Parts: sequence; structure tokens; C-alpha cells
Amino acid sequence: SPRVTKMPIRNQDTFKDSASGNALPKLPLPSLSETLDTYLRCMKHLLTEEQFNKTQNIVKQFGAPGGVGELLQSKLVERSEKKANWVYDYWLNEMYLNNRLALPINSSPAMVFPQQNFKAPIDSLRFAAHLISGVLEYKMLLDA
Repeated sequence: SPRVTKMPIRNQDTFKDSASGNALPKLPLPSLSETLDTYLRCMKHLLTEEQFNKTQNIVKQFGAPGGVGELLQSKLVERSEKKANWVYDYWLNEMYLNNRLALPINSSPAMVFPQQNFKAPIDSLRFAAHLISGVLEYKMLLDA
């Protein structure tokens, strides 16, 4: 029978660099305009011109002065002032714990590797090169 390993749980308000014990800086909160610009930039390639024009209008209304976007952004600013990572609970709960869809397909999958003990800088570069090579090999298989 397969062995089940428990994932370690990290306290969401304490982000320590395990190697040095130093606290990491707080997760930055992008401005509302940065978020909306990034959203539109990503959507441009996925929508028809007509759909994109509608989306631009909706985004413009959402981000208008005194609008819903500003209200929600102010709530995020408050949250970011109180927490080390303002998105942690949202991400954990909404993307993983409350989501009943197949996670590898419907969320941002990630890989966690065992801790590496590199003896010299070249070791980390070699590891990164092997990782990139493996990902590209896998992409070639998918494309084929």
C-alpha cells in the first residue's frame, strides 16, 4: 500500500527563510491599476476583439474612481497591513480546499522538491539546468 506523507503546515503569519532564520518581506499588494492592466493584458490573447472591447468597458467601470474596485482594493490594503501574506487564506481556501475540481487541471500546479544542499554555486545552476531541460522535454512530448 502507498505510504501517505503529511504535508507540513506553515503558520500563515510567519514567513521565515529556513536557511538564515530571517523574516521575509511582506507580500506586496499591487495597485488596482496594475492588477487591471495585467488582467486586460492576459485577456487580450484569449478573447475576440468584440469580447475584449466588452471586457475593457467592464474593467473601466470596475476601476472607476469611487467604484467597486476601489472599495475592494481598500479592503485588501487593510488586510495587507495586518498580515504578512494578504492572499494566503484566499489562495489556500479558494484554490485548493473549497475547490472540488481536478486540481492539476483547474489550478496553478506546482512542484515541491526535497531540500537541496548545494555545495557550490555551480551545483544550483546544474540543478536548474536539469529542471529546465526536463520541463522542455515534457513540453516537446505534449506538443507532439
